[in-house]
Amino acid sequence: MTTINIREIRANKEQDARLWKPRDCVEAVLRDLDSGELGQVDAVYIAMVRKGETGQAQSFPFYTAGCTTLELRGMLTQHLHDMCDAFTKSRVK
Repeated sequence: MTTINIREIRANKEQDARLWKPRDCVEAVLRDLDSGELGQVDAVYIAMVRKGETGQAQSFPFYTAGCTTLELRGMLTQHLHDMCDAFTKSRVK
């Protein structure tokens, strides 16, 4: 039986990632990988932001697996374009 955190449900419903914790997000990814819901995953990029005492982002640690640095750059560029395109389409009526 799959367990989904209530914060995940709220965050998805409200489309507000602030409503769940980073650990909840990582657990959801692991759950979806383990269940096969994502199909075959060949590469992964996990990025984080650490805020300082002022609340401003101070460091951006990340983890990658299954790709070269060049492939990572291409993957991130494509993802940014896809996200911007989806956002623009959701705003245009």
